[in-house]
Amino acid sequence: MKLLIILLLFSLGASGQIVRCHPFYKPLSTQLFLDLYPSATLAVSLRKLTLNYSGSCIRVRRSSDNTEQDIGFVNNYLDTASMKTFVGANNGFVVTWYDQSGSGNNATQATAVTQPKIITSGVINRQDGIACINTATNLYLATSSVVFNGAPFTFISAIGTHNTSISAFFGNRNGNTGYNYTWLNPTYSFLSFGTGAAGVAITITQRTKHISFLSRVSTTNSLWINSSNTNSATSTYTSSTSLFFIGRGGTVGNTGTQGNANANFYEIIGYASDKTTNRTQMETNLNNFYSIY
Repeated sequence: MKLLIILLLFSLGASGQIVRCHPFYKPLSTQLFLDLYPSATLAVSLRKLTLNYSGSCIRVRRSSDNTEQDIGFVNNYLDTASMKTFVGANNGFVVTWYDQSGSGNNATQATAVTQPKIITSGVINRQDGIACINTATNLYLATSSVVFNGAPFTFISAIGTHNTSISAFFGNRNGNTGYNYTWLNPTYSFLSFGTGAAGVAITITQRTKHISFLSRVSTTNSLWINSSNTNSATSTYTSSTSLFFIGRGGTVGNTGTQGNANANFYEIIGYASDKTTNRTQMETNLNNFYSIY
């Protein structure tokens, strides 16, 4: 007991606070996703992903006069109050979803009629109470460069099925020769990289949220939905000159016509590396925030 008291007294500073021995001590509670799992190539989210990011979350256009405004974060989450004030009782559309990775891979849509919606008649689009970007028919975003073209790479995302239509959530497609994307609908999960397509029938309830973790390592493609491996297969990757699309699969010529996603998006984080050793921890991070499974 005396030894314990001595140790406790020794660990207290003059201010009565515990002195950390390691000079670079940083409580985990202050670290965000990219602080824990850095070096992403693309990172778009409606929550703040790193303390090092000082930019905005999204750029929004309001339907009343087509004015645009950047919307930032409050308490590391999308500033919904400022967004509602700006849009008012009108519709709000996402012009740009800012990349927080530091790579400058913002996902944008300059054409007003194909911009995803985040506010409908003054009401923020939500699924299970969480704000989301909806890519209904012919609505999508695209990066300004190819971003991912080759292996290995990893994507982890929080997405929501919206209805029974096929949903090509994100990726790129090289014409009819290279299928480099993933989709889900309420009865089927599909993962396709290269000339070999890989799909598996699973049960996904309509209008539900999912954490998708997909990877390509060498020639092996793997897909986990809500931490369950639904698909692993081998294919030959086909190089693509298509941009990276969110809400569609994409095509050569960057018209984004392959597989429309009537879906809800919360975040997509991509790495040009294999992150399967961190899969469980990464999925837990998303699940703790979005409460999906």
